[in-house]
Order: sequence, then structure tokens, then C-alpha cells
Amino acid sequence: MLATPARLQRRLRIAGALSFAAALTWAFTESACPSYKGATRLHQTRGYLRFIESEIEGYRAMKGRLPDDLRAIMDARRPYEPHDRWGRDLVYRKESSGYRVYSVGRNGIDEAGAGDDVLSNASPKQYTCEQYEEECVTACHVAKYVSMPVAIIAALALAWLSFIRRNLQQARSK
Repeated sequence: MLATPARLQRRLRIAGALSFAAALTWAFTESACPSYKGATRLHQTRGYLRFIESEIEGYRAMKGRLPDDLRAIMDARRPYEPHDRWGRDLVYRKESSGYRVYSVGRNGIDEAGAGDDVLSNASPKQYTCEQYEEECVTACHVAKYVSMPVAIIAALALAWLSFIRRNLQQARSK
């Protein structure tokens, strides 16, 4: 059964309104969901710890021993401070089996790598929503991930219905 012009008009209006509403929702959540504005402090700190670990390994390869502290791995070519993204010093400990380097994390309490302390990306440690709020999935994030596909589907439906309407009008004018 062919769609009537009135039915097509109604479908076009619905698809257009849905597309607009979904795009507007996505635009709002883009600015309203703060944890999606770049890497979080947790991810930045984990990546930075991995970099520090590679610098320690480079030092060990060159000198044949572990550095006494993190300041020993700094040089003029790469001036950096061994701090986490909360502005706190990283913890470095030489141990009988090697070394440990970590951040005391969001709460600022040294828990010897446990609790909310942050380990490098190489570590399998998982972090919870309670420890790091920016890792939580909220209604805001769900809306963001749902609204974009809905906007795309609605826009495609709008284009398809417009195409059908144009072909229907051309067929009627002949």
C-alpha cells in the first residue's frame, strides 16, 4: 500500500522532531558530562606511571642498578616532576624483588598500592566508581551514548521519507 501525502508529511515531521531532539540531547550531554572532556586524572596518572616505570628501567639498563629516588631519573632533556595528577609526589620504593612506583591516589593516603592507590596501566588493578567518581556511568552518559545513534537513525529516516515523498510527487505529476 502506498503512503498517502498526509501520512508521509506526518512521518517527516516525526522523524525531523526526533532527529532534532536527539541531536540537542547529544549536544547538551557533550558539555554536561564532565568526565568526557579528555582523559581523567586516573587515566593520566596511570599512563604517567607507565612512563616513569620505563624511565626507571632505562636507568637500570644504563647504570646497572635502580635509582635511589625518582629525582635521579630526571635529566635536562626531559625536565619533569614525579607528581600524580592530583599534585602529589609519586611513591617509589626499592624492594628485594625490584621496585614499586605508584600514586597515593585521590584520597592522598599511602595504602602501599592497595585501596585507591593508583598503579600503572600495566597493572591489572581495577578501580571502582566509589574510589573515582569520574569512572561512574551516570544517566548523563547513557543519554549521550543513546542520543547520537537515535539522531543518526532519525536523520536517515528523514532523508528516506523525503526521497519517497519527492518520488511520489514526481510520479503524480506525470
